[in-house]
Amino acid sequence: MFRFHEFLERCGLDPARTRLLRHDARGSGSWRRGPDAFLCFASIQTQANSPYRGDPSHACHFIAGPVLNGRATALFIGATEVRNRRPWDRREPPLAQDAEVLAQERSSPDALDLFDLTWCPACRPYVERILIDWGAGTRSWSQWAHGKHKDILELRLDAREEPFPGFARFHEHLSSLRFLPQSWQGALASVGGVYLLATPDGRQYVGSAYGTGGFWGRWSVYASNGHGGNRELTTLAADQRDFQVSILETASPDMSPTEIIAREAAWKEKLGARAHGLNAN
Repeated sequence: MFRFHEFLERCGLDPARTRLLRHDARGSGSWRRGPDAFLCFASIQTQANSPYRGDPSHACHFIAGPVLNGRATALFIGATEVRNRRPWDRREPPLAQDAEVLAQERSSPDALDLFDLTWCPACRPYVERILIDWGAGTRSWSQWAHGKHKDILELRLDAREEPFPGFARFHEHLSSLRFLPQSWQGALASVGGVYLLATPDGRQYVGSAYGTGGFWGRWSVYASNGHGGNRELTTLAADQRDFQVSILETASPDMSPTEIIAREAAWKEKLGARAHGLNAN
């Protein structure tokens, strides 16, 4: 079994001085906008929980891959050299800049550090080609490469988009939708049905999509205004409107809007969305 620390050694990196970082949806979204956007995102970190603690020489960056046999996987997107840690005063620009990332980080209430990150040329040919077994849990998203050795599950001939996980397993936050691969967007636009919105504090809203653009078209409205025209959702605070979206039921091609709305009503009853959720009707 070929393991990731062996790959690092072949690239000239010391696993004992290399951190492995499996980034969340914000990191994935930055990566989808391009390497510079991601590098800007990865250069600014909280002082209280920095993934670069312990003075690493390098960091290997990953985004989430599919869950296989109950275990999390991670897709390698590159390695960076980590240099020059200093407190960030919100004014000094990182080496790679992205306006959206900078606006978000400048509004953070946390004390932040700025690092000078540059891509490692030796690892660049393997970007989006290595899928590793991260382990049973994802809470420990920053680890030393010489600790728990990671098995390489796939060494792909070329980079490719992650396969769509299927409608039943799909779940993302509204803020992440625009960063999804084009094939995922196409799949979500191809079908309608009944969906679930969940607020960060767990409140639920059941809705249906039956117009042009399917689920994708309907969710795009929520992403643009935060409420989709629904009365109960307009009362939510802004920080409660980054809903997690998921699909309860897909509609067959021959189902009419009336039938889809009837299925929506059935799901509201099952989940108690009127009595205990955010549905008013």
